Amino acid sequence: MLYKDLYLKEYNAQHWMEFVELYRDEYLLVNAELREKAGKSRIPEDICMVLLPEMGDYLFTWIEKKRPCARVRQTIGLFEQ
Repeated sequence: MLYKDLYLKEYNAQHWMEFVELYRDEYLLVNAELREKAGKSRIPEDICMVLLPEMGDYLFTWIEKKRPCARVRQTIGLFEQ
């Protein structure tokens, strides 16, 4: 079984949104310029709310990194499927 298949089988939208809500306050503490940059990116809003407080500006570098061993070329491709 592929990881994607396992993830989709176990995914629960309500649980994910509860997890995102845990980061809402931290997200609001992130520099406004970074939040604006995130809003203009291709990264889904809920993913930004979780990752931006943890990764800061590095999120934008990480999301575009090449993933040669993955089935997608860049990390952002994982969110676009």
